[in-house]
Amino acid sequence: MTSPRVSVIVPVFNTAPWVAEAIASLQAQTLPDFEVLVIDDGSGDGAGDVAAQTMGADPRFRLIRQAHGGLSRARNRGLDAARGSVIAFLDSDDRFHPEFLQRMAATLHRTGARWAACGIDLLYPGGCIAHSGVHGRNPPNGLIALDDAIEVGRILPSAWNKIYRRDLFRDLRFRPGTLFEDHEVFWTLAQRAGPLAYRDEALVQHRRMRPGQITACEDDGAFAIFDVLERLRGLIASGCVAHASAGFAQLATRLVHERLAVIGDPDRRERFVAAASRWFRHSAVDFDDGGDPWISAALKLSLAGEVPLSAILTPGAHPPTGAGWPQMHVHHWPPPHPLPGRFAMILGPGQTADAMAVQAAIRQLLATGADMMVGAYRQPEGVHDGWTVATQPTRDAALSGSSSVRPFTRFRG
Repeated sequence: MTSPRVSVIVPVFNTAPWVAEAIASLQAQTLPDFEVLVIDDGSGDGAGDVAAQTMGADPRFRLIRQAHGGLSRARNRGLDAARGSVIAFLDSDDRFHPEFLQRMAATLHRTGARWAACGIDLLYPGGCIAHSGVHGRNPPNGLIALDDAIEVGRILPSAWNKIYRRDLFRDLRFRPGTLFEDHEVFWTLAQRAGPLAYRDEALVQHRRMRPGQITACEDDGAFAIFDVLERLRGLIASGCVAHASAGFAQLATRLVHERLAVIGDPDRRERFVAAASRWFRHSAVDFDDGGDPWISAALKLSLAGEVPLSAILTPGAHPPTGAGWPQMHVHHWPPPHPLPGRFAMILGPGQTADAMAVQAAIRQLLATGADMMVGAYRQPEGVHDGWTVATQPTRDAALSGSSSVRPFTRFRG
């Protein structure tokens, strides 16, 4: 039997509402020469059956069922069975652009690279946001050198927006039984695969904030990031890359921020900050956001044992809840004296605030040394700039909740 050009590995676990869309996006690929290995990792919601029904009799698709062993074991099972000279991964709640395989395979051929990455569309419940797949400034199309740990750490380590020549996985597998498994594989490849070919176009649609998603986990699985960081420390130090220490510090800062950003439970958030503070201290790693405006500047205060924010609620105000908030104390009017927290905000009747906007405000206050920030807010008739009497209905209003406080900060996206 002739081997296909590309093998696509699709791990499936409890994604019944979305897996049909993932399979359909593969059936729509313009590159004809590929196989798909669908690994049903013991799904309990019938996701494997949905996948089988969607695949139908398409000879390019093969369903492999196994007892639940986790994402790493499912991907490894696919790697063991793959026959193509090129490997791709698709999560079963994501979708490929119809020309993903064709364009990415052409990139490998044109550049001679051993792996390639592309931009992504982040699909949130409220809409879609384009992301380059690289933190900070967007790289141009072409080859990205991987000889500087700071630059390597800016690249999203996710397996699913890349394709790889299969020989890279000859002796490499995902670590079973761990969360955030992409990081170690990515950094291993960064040391052995040579330059990364890059396409500045969104060819993958990645679903965010769905129930059960690992990267959005609200349980104590978030604490696994510290074990991952310990393994990455040795991996990065052993490589021949410039700025290994600074690159690792920036990577650790970003990963701790990302985990904290999705924890909504105040008690768990407090425990996670305490664990992070101990890890940074005992590991002799400095908090370093690398100038990334998306990383919480308030986190540095929390790691140092300082409460960044006090939220004061007047009667009828809505208490800040959910993920994304800095460490804060919530007080009802009248507030205590002295008031804890480096900064304070007062919410009036019917008002609430947006977590990202408050994080941005704290960053601006810390950067400028200002004592007060004036921000825009949303009201029924539109967005008020918070300074003059101007009220305008704008598309930015959709980014805020009702009467949400927003600083004068432009967000990427």
